[in-house]
Amino acid sequence: AFSERYHEEIANGQQWLSKVPLPCGAWGKSNRDQPRIPITALASALVPEAVDVAGLEWLANKWESDLAGSTQITYYGAFFLLAQAHEKAPAMDRLVDRTLTYLCKEQNENGGFGPWKEHPLGSDPWTTGVVLWGLSKFPQMVSKDVIDRAVKWLQTNQLPNGLWPYHYLDDGSSMALIGLSSVLPVLIES
Repeated sequence: AFSERYHEEIANGQQWLSKVPLPCGAWGKSNRDQPRIPITALASALVPEAVDVAGLEWLANKWESDLAGSTQITYYGAFFLLAQAHEKAPAMDRLVDRTLTYLCKEQNENGGFGPWKEHPLGSDPWTTGVVLWGLSKFPQMVSKDVIDRAVKWLQTNQLPNGLWPYHYLDDGSSMALIGLSSVLPVLIES
């Protein structure tokens, strides 16, 4: 999408990013941080050239462990789905099915998503956007009703200025827009 003018800078950035994952192949917020599902999944979606199989396997294994644990976080599942769209992602069909089932059950009555169903703060635009983005990678496997209800929640909760109320206003609004734009093809086809 960028002109040739930035080709060298982009290549240098991709090269740098591919050299700085943690020993497990995943990324944290810094080289002193622990590996994190969101950071690794975002790298896989936004700079796929920098990601290798080790990072994708770490992410899948970490999510599978979290899904089997006592507390599951919806956006971790959505980020797992996002990473599964990477061409190098290991085939995890059963985990994808379990994740889709889990996410659909976690949708709040109002149509939005929070970190988990009935989270004390309720649905939020950031989590709803992340979940929509993840679900958009498997549209044939998700009930259109789940997507429609989440889109409706975002429409209903958008502020007059076009943003969404969220603690980090720009983060919440950005992720809501990414989620909406990701499911747009699903909405157009129906």
